[in-house]
Amino acid sequence: MKYYYESIGECVNQVYPLKAKNWDDAKKEAFFEMSRGDRLAEVEEGIEAVLTYDNYPDYRYLDEAACARIARLDKGTWAEDGKCSEYWEDRAWYFDDVPETYYDDDFTEFTDWRNNQKEDFWEMIKDWQTNTSPLYDDLIIDDPEFEDGEWTATAENEKCSYLLHAIDGNIIIDYLGTK
Repeated sequence: MKYYYESIGECVNQVYPLKAKNWDDAKKEAFFEMSRGDRLAEVEEGIEAVLTYDNYPDYRYLDEAACARIARLDKGTWAEDGKCSEYWEDRAWYFDDVPETYYDDDFTEFTDWRNNQKEDFWEMIKDWQTNTSPLYDDLIIDDPEFEDGEWTATAENEKCSYLLHAIDGNIIIDYLGTK
């Protein structure tokens, strides 16, 4: 396979070849050169997908029909704020072939919104402990983790271990076992 990224201009586009070995490598290689709206393309060997403008021979564009795969780079998404509402997160980049995978400006996984939710989860735990005092005052609570779309935290006291998680704004405590 061959890989290209297409810079989308106001009047004309320009296509640049990439030295990537696979689709994911092409994303990594092109990301830092691309702007919002630019496209990444995968083309089978032997197929010519880069065309030249008739009136502008120095500029090139992609023939979509000749591409095996195309993905557009975009920025921004709706994200949950941990308080049963959403907000627009304009710092998250994504390719539209996998729109649920977000990147920050250095092409690492974007997780900033989870930090906001983590603080909210901690706040819910503190409120829950206050409301159930003194029953769970002696719990030692580990740092929350985000897994499978849910915030959880393990907790323990001298006798038992528990798993804390949030459902519909409430902390649920699951008994894991005795020590």
